[in-house]
Parts: sequence; structure tokens; C-alpha cells
Amino acid sequence: MPCCSCGATVAKEIRSHCEDRLHGVSGEWRILECARCGLIYTDPVLSADRILEYYPSNYNPYNPNKSLRSTRLGAVLRGVLMLPYQVRFGNPDWEEKPFGGKRLIDVGCGSGVFLSEAVRQGWQCWGIDFSPFAVAAARRQVPEARIENNTLENLSSVEKFDLINLSHVLEHLTDPNQALRTCYDRLNSDGKLRVIVPNFGGLESRVFRQSWIGLDIPRHLFHFRKSVLCDLLREIGFSDIQVRPAMFASSISESLILALPTGLRRKIMHTRFAHWLYLLAIFPAALSYLVGNSGAIEVTAKRPTTSS
Repeated sequence: MPCCSCGATVAKEIRSHCEDRLHGVSGEWRILECARCGLIYTDPVLSADRILEYYPSNYNPYNPNKSLRSTRLGAVLRGVLMLPYQVRFGNPDWEEKPFGGKRLIDVGCGSGVFLSEAVRQGWQCWGIDFSPFAVAAARRQVPEARIENNTLENLSSVEKFDLINLSHVLEHLTDPNQALRTCYDRLNSDGKLRVIVPNFGGLESRVFRQSWIGLDIPRHLFHFRKSVLCDLLREIGFSDIQVRPAMFASSISESLILALPTGLRRKIMHTRFAHWLYLLAIFPAALSYLVGNSGAIEVTAKRPTTSS
């Protein structure tokens, strides 16, 4: 298919024989890279009539695990684990005091974890997700937010927003270029866009290859390197683009499980063993940020102030 970013029809295959290691949807896919702009995408794309099959009710973002900081001991442990990241990149947690009209929308809100924090910080919140499972969960968790089973393009509200959040969402969309343009149009002057995506150009991607949790075939339709995503944002008109690694503490342990043979992988995927593997891997995973690990990246950008 033509590249959705530059329209080129020439691409090279960079990974083949990829399968759904997480949920076992039948099929085989490959990863292509546009020869002109470097955008990476999954081939073939998922079909619209099967989309909910790819996102079952037990999909992880719809059923988040209890936060490590939910207990006092857990909060202390988490603080220690976050220190290597904090030393190099600052606070790994999202904190953004409301500005402008205080309007925020979380695109692909999942079960509402981000919205819950945004409400606590004083934002007027909207949330959208294409999954009815996610919308139901988010409405239970964040009754203060306005949550719709919808997409940004079809949002019934005409309001513009001061902050748009796409955390682990852009890679799922059929046209990320158009999605970012819609975000630009929906932002108020001097509004901010926050995007988190798996980093295809990172060390974890190269080490684990088809077993890397950030690949998540076939749900991830696109795969981003930092330079390609920043170029997309600049072409659209965004300014003040900043990039840092996004904390993704479970990526190493989950990738190790996905590397196991199919039968063994399915037996231990959601067991106590998987939890213990996470705890064993979380310390080296935390330390890896000191040497520049970036299994995922957080990119922020602004819509420039409109000239009077």
C-alpha cells in the first residue's frame, strides 16, 4: 500500500513471519519500511470487520494491574526503582498543571488511568476510545470525565483542547499522519500534544525482534523511530518538539515471555510466574535507563501561537 506519510509505493521488508504472540489471533504479517521517508508499517493491515477480534475484552490496557504505589511499601519500592530514570531524565510520571481553558482529551483512553490522574490535577477531561469495553471501564473509573465510544475525527464536540494525549495510541491508527493533523486542528493556539509510542529504533527492538512487546503484531499498524515521528510533527506545523524515553518497566520481562515457545508462553503468560519474572527483571530494567535505554519514547510538541 502507499505510504500514508509521503505516498511512496516502494518499501523494503525488514521483518518477516511475524505472528500475534500476545493474543493468538491467526495470521502472519511482515514489517515494511518506506524507502523514501522511513515510516515503518505492518503488512497486511487488519480488516475493519475484525477489529474487535484483535482487541478482546482481556486486552491489557482495558484491565490494568494494580499500581505498585497502591501500598506504602510499594510506593517506597517504586520510588527507588524510578531513581535511575529520574537521575538522567527527570520525573517519569506525567504532571501538567492546567493551562489555557484547562481542556484535555485522552485519545484511546483505555480504562481511564491517565484521565483519573488528569482530573486529580484539575483538568476538564474528555476521553474517547473505539472499544466499548474500554469506554465502560473508563466511565466507572472516572465519572467526572466526558467519555465517548468514538474517534477524534468523528467527535461530536466542537471544542478545541489545550492538551491532547495519545499514549500508546498512534501506532494503532490506520493513518497516523492524518491523526496528527486532526490533533493540530483540535488544539488551541499554544496547545500541547503528548505522544507516547514504542521506539522501533531502540535497543530492545533490536535485541528481541519479533518477540519485542513493542511490536504487538497485528494491533500495531505503524512503528516509529524518533527521527521519523519528529519529522512528521514538523511537517504538520508543530514546534518546540521535545523527546525523552518513556518509562516502560515491564517491557523486558514481557518480551522475555513472548520469546518462549508458543505452548509454554501461553501457559505462563498471566500466571504468578510472569509476575515474579517482572519483579526479577524490573531492577535491571530500571538501571538500563541510566545507559540510555528507550523501549518507548515520549514526544511533546506545541501548536504555535496564532499571529494576530
